[in-house]
Amino acid sequence: LRLRGFFITWGILVVAGMPVCLSSALYFAHRRRLLGSLDSVNKHIKRYGVLYEAYSASFFFWEVITLIRRTLLISLAVGLSSSRLSRLSWLSCANVLLVLAHITCSPYRKPSDNLNETFSLVVLTLETIVMSSTEPPISLGHQAGLGILVIVTMLLLIVQVVSLKTK
Repeated sequence: LRLRGFFITWGILVVAGMPVCLSSALYFAHRRRLLGSLDSVNKHIKRYGVLYEAYSASFFFWEVITLIRRTLLISLAVGLSSSRLSRLSWLSCANVLLVLAHITCSPYRKPSDNLNETFSLVVLTLETIVMSSTEPPISLGHQAGLGILVIVTMLLLIVQVVSLKTK
């Protein structure tokens, strides 16, 4: 029982602590103007650039939002309810809000990155909506439909990435 409490405490500290530490580091670096341009060569960019270089200057913190988004979705999927329908309904609602937030903000520097992320979030949202509208056991037709949706999605993403690389 004491070991379980330790792991629960540790999990909460890691899950909550990581976004707090990252957002603090990015915020203070932004205030000190250490994030700089992509052309500048300083140790801060070499060390932390992966956390903000893909995003436009006003959304330097978006990687923290992404971490929180993933944590939220995992928490909803794992710990919300024992009812499958309730869990998937909450996931669908959360995904719709996340898609709207992403479309509103468009945080990436490149429009193609914003398009890819929006596309991925929309597909995830559609899958949770479809899954919440079906009761187990899922029929063979539903399984095939979901499989086709995933395959077509992946193919479209691959085609888009390849076409962008060839330009």
